[in-house]
Amino acid sequence: MNKKRLLLLSVFLVSVFVPVLVADVIYYYQGQITVGNVAPPMYFAIQPNGNAKIGNNSNVPSYINAQPSSGGSGFTAQVNITNATYNYYFNFMGLAVSKTGYIYLAKVAYSYTATNNPIQNATLYIMNQQGQIVYKYKLIVNGVVNSTLPSTPLQINSGSYIVSLLIVPYQGTLPKTPSNDLATITVNFGFSPMTASPPPIPLPSP
Repeated sequence: MNKKRLLLLSVFLVSVFVPVLVADVIYYYQGQITVGNVAPPMYFAIQPNGNAKIGNNSNVPSYINAQPSSGGSGFTAQVNITNATYNYYFNFMGLAVSKTGYIYLAKVAYSYTATNNPIQNATLYIMNQQGQIVYKYKLIVNGVVNSTLPSTPLQINSGSYIVSLLIVPYQGTLPKTPSNDLATITVNFGFSPMTASPPPIPLPSP
């Protein structure tokens, strides 16, 4: 092997095993974010109908058991449906709005553990204190999540509201043995205090 080839081979080996340093320029910027807190523009609140039974018999299961989360940022509800044409849970949760803004339904997730899909349709209503429907949100349509979400933001004025739920079960699909774990519906609301066209937001996984 002549010296020229040996030199080229040496250069090749060096280029393979020795990292090549490339000049770079980095510009550094700094920002500071101070975090405080203010009163929420809306929050959920407990209502008398959030725990409904027939009479005072402790052996009778609740038709619904609903509680707002800590601080009213959300709610949890256990509803027990029957094979009726529809199951209506009136005023199971309260909604307090302290600042006029725009409310919308951002996302709905639905899953069921029953052998058959138990819910054909589910609709959530927001009503004024006189029981008049202000907003209607279709959660489940023909057994699947509403595909037209997010909904159009609609203006909601400050005040106290009633939240109600209507569930239409698939007839003949409910198990004969009572169960408190047939399905789960997860609802995500958005509230914009400034604009009717809020930007898309990242949502938590169900």
